[in-house]
Amino acid sequence: MGNTENSSPAESDSIHTAVTLNEVTVNGIQSISGMGHMREVHDGIIYSGKKNEVLILDSLNANTAQNNPRQVLGKIPGSNYSETEGGGFPSNGIGFRGLNPTQSIETNTRQNGYNITADLYGYPESYYLPPLEAVERIEVTRGASSLQFGPQFGGVINYIIQNGNTDKPFEGTVQQTSGSFGLFNSYTLIGGTLKKWHYFAYSQFKDITGWRPNSQVKQVTGFARIEYKVSEKFKAGLEYSLLRNTIHMAGGLNDSEFYQNSQQSVRARNWLSSPWNIVALTAQYQFTETTILTLKSALNISARNLVWRNEDDGIQTPDSISPVTNSYVLREVEHEGF
Repeated sequence: MGNTENSSPAESDSIHTAVTLNEVTVNGIQSISGMGHMREVHDGIIYSGKKNEVLILDSLNANTAQNNPRQVLGKIPGSNYSETEGGGFPSNGIGFRGLNPTQSIETNTRQNGYNITADLYGYPESYYLPPLEAVERIEVTRGASSLQFGPQFGGVINYIIQNGNTDKPFEGTVQQTSGSFGLFNSYTLIGGTLKKWHYFAYSQFKDITGWRPNSQVKQVTGFARIEYKVSEKFKAGLEYSLLRNTIHMAGGLNDSEFYQNSQQSVRARNWLSSPWNIVALTAQYQFTETTILTLKSALNISARNLVWRNEDDGIQTPDSISPVTNSYVLREVEHEGF
């Protein structure tokens, strides 16, 4: 018969002590897949049953300093790109299967939910896009559901800018990038929260010599947001986006010229600039946990300025001297205000 051990009450009762740990904030979380889908209801918009994708920029292995759309948007099925940045247009274009991707003319392009293109209807080209270094995520909505945002039947691409630090009064970052063909990219951001005020701003300077002669690009992009939390339910903000650029266009080549020397340039007097200014007013009121009212109103005051030769034989025609005036053949000068 085995022995039975009896423990005393003092030995069986253990003392439990509660310990409260300090709060830990984890920064720099990186998701695994890089692409997901919207919740059924997001920012007051119902996405249930709608075809959509969300790209998280910090989870993608992409060269954001060069704004390469294939590295960032390549996960979206059926997407096509027009990589013309610096070759005569200040931003790359995107379209979806069967549609023209040049300057996103058939895709509704937005930033933080409001329109940033040249025109809502007749001329919806994108000359300004936020640098990918400043983008937190990209929301894509396709199909008939995208028509609630505008008449472009190619879908909606919404660039969501980073929000800045919500726990510190100030945080700053500086990134410097250099590369082939004279690439220099400088990106600076600041952000923080002070009492009821929250702010975020960035600036980007880009300088490229170019792969071909006469293809230099200088560009400055900026953004600033300030937000005031009136109460636990109501907040209002003001945003401003800026683009200043000068693009030297090397001109086109026909097939024989391209096969002879794809890097040659026969035109030296093609220039483009597209000063862009967007001011947006935002407000949000949370009535209940399931009811929210959001206001976004944007003002676009921008322009496109061109000096080139686009008539007759086109921009690939070499610079020549007119026998009548004994000077260079006249060029086309355009100014379009938006």
